[in-house]
Amino acid sequence: MKILHTSDWHLGQTWSGRPRKKEFEAFLDWMFQTLRERAVDVLIVAGDVFDISSPATETQKMYFQFLKKVSTVCPNTIITAGNHDSPHLLDVPKPFLNEFGIHVVGVASGPEDELVVLGNGNDDTNSPPRLIVAAVPFLRDREIRRAVEGESFEESENRTIAGIKAHYGTVCAAAEEIRSRYPGQKIPLIATGHLFVAGIETPGAVREIHVGTLGRLGCDVFPDGIDYVALGHIHRPSAVGGRETIRYSGSPIPMSFEEESLRYYEDYFQTEIFRLPHPSIYGFWADGTFMSPETIPVIDLSLESGHIFDMRYSDASDWIRDAMPEMVQAYQASGVRSADSQVRGTSIRKNGSVNHNKKTFFPVYDYKKEDMIRELTAAKIKLPVDYKWFGNTFDGIDYRFTEPLSRFSPADFEQVKRAYPLVEADIMRMKYREEYYHENS
Repeated sequence: MKILHTSDWHLGQTWSGRPRKKEFEAFLDWMFQTLRERAVDVLIVAGDVFDISSPATETQKMYFQFLKKVSTVCPNTIITAGNHDSPHLLDVPKPFLNEFGIHVVGVASGPEDELVVLGNGNDDTNSPPRLIVAAVPFLRDREIRRAVEGESFEESENRTIAGIKAHYGTVCAAAEEIRSRYPGQKIPLIATGHLFVAGIETPGAVREIHVGTLGRLGCDVFPDGIDYVALGHIHRPSAVGGRETIRYSGSPIPMSFEEESLRYYEDYFQTEIFRLPHPSIYGFWADGTFMSPETIPVIDLSLESGHIFDMRYSDASDWIRDAMPEMVQAYQASGVRSADSQVRGTSIRKNGSVNHNKKTFFPVYDYKKEDMIRELTAAKIKLPVDYKWFGNTFDGIDYRFTEPLSRFSPADFEQVKRAYPLVEADIMRMKYREEYYHENS
């Protein structure tokens, strides 16, 4: 069988307040053509079909029109809810969609609803299924555990992880029972998921990225009998834990301004760009920057357990060298300029523009900002949108960046708020300060 794994469509998302309808229509047209040309048997959408839980009527119409077309070229479509979706909204048309081979799982209600058994295309009930899919949607807290009065954060998290494992165990055990009815037959089992699993690898890199306490959720959450795990939630195509059979498909179109810029430069230079955690993240979290009283214990536990680690700029070079052993002796270029700060300028003047010990050099150390823009313009290379919004590269969570971000890209700002809950209060503080000094000057 030919199976196409997708996720994170985020239909209805806007960009800097502007609709992205044409982009989504182009993507859905491409998807339809791909399904038809490749003769795909099963389309899997692993969560976040929509960008918000109550999408506009026009967005829902686009979704249903696509499903109508897909049913004419792809016999089976399996859609699960993500954290952005309303599980009940997705479930409402389920009986009708089932008639067209479209299986939707919004609410996590167990094997009876989440197991999709695809037959051999005829009415012979004695023939083994061609495929079993454990269509597990985004698992909400209330679906996998009950709150216990007085429990610590660590106890709550441990019970959440145990609940996720138990849910997959229950659904996959039911799948194994179906398999057992056909001894000697190899019936593939695919599971879906919309969650963060530790061990996402940067392109070509051998080291893993762990984000927060959810880094504790490992590949062992999925039972051994699964042949492939189709994941959603991370917007970059990635294998997990070095296993090609556990993968994130990534989002079909960029979902953030940084992602769009990186993809543009990857296309222009025809090479992949490593995504690495910014070294400032550790400092922000260790200092409790813009943290609420509720989130500080979570961060403290993550720091103590090592799930948030102290990454330095030099570590980025080490990661790249690990990923490209043939480049171990090569010198790495840095975009640092003397004009960036007095400290950098002094260091470059003292030590020179080439560091032979660290095998780094600074090819634009004597350039000013206008020199860089002139060179890029001459080469017809677009500047990232950062320069339009912030005047330079997005490089912090202070007012210079967060206030424009909240206006130009609300979806990205919401991501910042999730990591730094009190950042909005800082924007209000700075605006009040500007008004006060303006009135009293």
